[in-house]
Amino acid sequence: MLAALLFALRWDEISDALGDFPTWSAAAAVAAHLAWLWCRGEAWRVSLNAIVPVPVPRPSAHFANAAAFLAGVVQSAMTVPVRALALRRLAPERSPSLEHTLVADAPVLALEATLMGCILVAAVLLAPDVPRWVAALTLVGGFAGLALLFFARERFGDHGLAAGLRVLGDRRRRVRLLALTAMMAALGLTRSWVVLVGFELPHGFASAALFLAALGVLGALPIGPTSTPAAALAVFATFDAAKAAGAGIVVAATSLTAITLYGAGAAAANELS
Repeated sequence: MLAALLFALRWDEISDALGDFPTWSAAAAVAAHLAWLWCRGEAWRVSLNAIVPVPVPRPSAHFANAAAFLAGVVQSAMTVPVRALALRRLAPERSPSLEHTLVADAPVLALEATLMGCILVAAVLLAPDVPRWVAALTLVGGFAGLALLFFARERFGDHGLAAGLRVLGDRRRRVRLLALTAMMAALGLTRSWVVLVGFELPHGFASAALFLAALGVLGALPIGPTSTPAAALAVFATFDAAKAAGAGIVVAATSLTAITLYGAGAAAANELS
């Protein structure tokens, strides 16, 4: 609601900021998010492949991942169930059960949260004005989630839903999963940085990290596409509200562009396979 009010009152300033946004920054933001989507699909596939004896088809996994993020544009809570349902429809014979497909997302999400916590801790060390409680809460939450998943894996083994966590017991796949999530964190920071540079907003490591964290937190709320402008305003409104709103719009637009390109490529690959 606040973002909508700002758009109504200061749209001329926002449109001027958007008009000055360089093309190279937009292209780099799309490329970074496109690479992030691929890494996210691969990370999920690594987790799935630990469950089934025959590897999940890569085109099907990425097509399901694209469908999930397209649904997530409307509401992020739909991402995980849509991803699982789409894969079960695309590759019913070569994917885990629906329940295990859903659970296989948990290690990826927990690792993402843990790495985001580490990034925010680094941001706090570099810029003391970054809220320490945000970094601490994110890091503790991520580690607590990972610890709980490891405990469930050790306690229940392959029984029930815990079979979906089999990747945690596979050292080789754990290393690959960690590498992919680390790449995702780097790509997320890169996209935040190029957008902030394009709008001449504060773009140091701490600013990019806080922006990335705000995008994640507000993206989880049931506010749909307005989450990205809201995240940008939450972090940069005191610096320049019009440019902050523009940054949020660009993040939303480049995300949708990257998802569309990724989905088209995955659909073509799935048709050819």
